[in-house]
Amino acid sequence: MNACRSLASGLVIAALAGCASTERAVGKRMILPPSAARMTLEDRQAFLMAVPIEAPLPTYPQDDARGDGMTEVCVEFIVGEQGAVTEATPAYGVDSCAAQPHPAFVAAAVDAVRRWTFFGAAVCEFPEGVERTADCSGEDVVVRPVAIRLMYAFSFERRGGKARVGARPSDD
Repeated sequence: MNACRSLASGLVIAALAGCASTERAVGKRMILPPSAARMTLEDRQAFLMAVPIEAPLPTYPQDDARGDGMTEVCVEFIVGEQGAVTEATPAYGVDSCAAQPHPAFVAAAVDAVRRWTFFGAAVCEFPEGVERTADCSGEDVVVRPVAIRLMYAFSFERRGGKARVGARPSDD
């Protein structure tokens, strides 16, 4: 009987602890980096944007002792011709991103971006007489991989004791 009471007490304590735990989540949105070069295409060219294949969100830092609130961390990075992230650096005070975010949030965001992989960006050249298509399909179309510079803003938020790191598309 004592074993049953102990088990029941343990289950109640575990259930209450589960209710008191902090939920953590992260969000992201793409923004235009201030240093991004604009590409001019000819009439017979099209641009294929890099598409994420693996893009894990940052984890909310476990050692964060702040109260409720939100911070955004921007990370600028280069997607190489083969789709790998070749550089990833924090960008401060850009868009709605914090000028001096807590280093734990910066480290979480940069570490996540370094693990991302993409179907790389490309410029497609259509021969005379071949109709331009959005997916660069067609006979004798030349697809030339290009490296591109991107920037994402990651939002780290805590409300009512629950932490979130969310993802949202850019409105830009």
